[in-house]
Amino acid sequence: MNPFGFFPKGRDEGLKEKLSVAVKRIEAHRRELEIIRGKLETRRQVLFETTVKAFERKDETRATVYANEHAELKKVIRVVTVGELALTQIIVRLESIR
Repeated sequence: MNPFGFFPKGRDEGLKEKLSVAVKRIEAHRRELEIIRGKLETRRQVLFETTVKAFERKDETRATVYANEHAELKKVIRVVTVGELALTQIIVRLESIR
């Protein structure tokens, strides 16, 4: 009794299965972003320490270069974090549908 024909019979099982597959795929991408964010955070910390050492040695030119790179890396980390949070929200919404 479906006038539009959008949903075949047994759509609940098919839909639940498709949602489960989608959630698993999105979760895999979220984990990838989490790993990337961890690597970027490690690199950011190393750059910060290198910047401090360059300032201590009075090498302001290198310190400025490292500081700029550190600032750019923080921006990238912010973008990756926002993406990770967006995927987490999508997962939560899809799981609430199931």
